[in-house]
Amino acid sequence: MARYRKPLDIHALTSEERQRLQPGQVVYAWEEDGAKGRFMGSNGRIDVVAWFGNAKGWRRMPGGIAAYNRALRDYAKGLTRA
Repeated sequence: MARYRKPLDIHALTSEERQRLQPGQVVYAWEEDGAKGRFMGSNGRIDVVAWFGNAKGWRRMPGGIAAYNRALRDYAKGLTRA
């Protein structure tokens, strides 16, 4: 089983590197102390990341943060099958 690496800058990775990232890997945008999220998947053109800041907005929604993560994970799985 693959192990997670330290958080990675999603913008510094090539398309091929993003496609090989393990779902669940913590990534950040541009600066390490900036926005962080959990990588969900990629098809080479579209990358799906569950950003932690966006997840907080789902706390009061039905299903909460778990529903947000599940919806994005399902969307990412659909991308990789196409």
